Amino acid sequence: SEIQFIDEQIFLFLNGESTRSVIIKGEVGVGKTALMQQIAEMNRGAGVLQLISHCYEAESEIPLRSWRDNFMQLEQLIGDGKISLSQAGTRAISLVLNGTAVGSHDTFRIKDGEYLNYTAIENEVLALLKELCAQWKIILYFDSLHWMDVISRRLLQRIMIEFGNDRVFLIATCRIDGEQDIRGLLVALSERGLTTSLLLPCFSEEETRNIVADTLKGRLDTDVNAHEIYLRTEGHPLVLTGMLNMILQEGWDGTSLPHLDMLIQLQLEKLTPRQRKV
Repeated sequence: SEIQFIDEQIFLFLNGESTRSVIIKGEVGVGKTALMQQIAEMNRGAGVLQLISHCYEAESEIPLRSWRDNFMQLEQLIGDGKISLSQAGTRAISLVLNGTAVGSHDTFRIKDGEYLNYTAIENEVLALLKELCAQWKIILYFDSLHWMDVISRRLLQRIMIEFGNDRVFLIATCRIDGEQDIRGLLVALSERGLTTSLLLPCFSEEETRNIVADTLKGRLDTDVNAHEIYLRTEGHPLVLTGMLNMILQEGWDGTSLPHLDMLIQLQLEKLTPRQRKV
């Protein structure tokens, strides 16, 4: 139903009808990022320009870093000859990718030693978006919006006010406990009728029972109590997945249940050294 809801909003956007961008909210590990990625994959090749970015806690104080992924994609598309931009548009991409914040973070040092204030960069990026919007309808994806830096929020707010749901559609994920950090942005977009929230809940007991049955199908050596699993996991997708994987590997003894922090640590241990460094 969540996929259908977002897909309907995108359909309205692509057909020039009234719609609202979507902020996907939920607890850690509930599946927000996976849903966003699935939507992006569904719309690949749909004649729309999709730009996907991830916001990270470690970069939440670095101005405009939340846009870096988007602009790297644009740079790659230009290099591949898939889009063409004016010299001014290309310069705007370079500003975001190569500019360095100095002083109060309202001034940026450009690669050639030039200094620009935030407003100047914002205006150049808006001109770039206007140029892109003349060629494409654009879907912006931001994962972990709650970690977006302040200046990136200001830029996103202005872009959505200028182009939102007409030429630019936004899909973003946000942790429920992180909303207070970006409350100003969320309120500004919501009060203007630009966005709507989609809450991803944990699984119900019936959904948990069905998942347990499907996952452990054919495992005659497991005497699994689905109700007990639901009580222990509260239907949380990350904890449920970890527990079912443990049952598949070790069997069910009716007592063991990995804690959320342990499950996250297990996932981190699967990363390569380079991924852990990032």
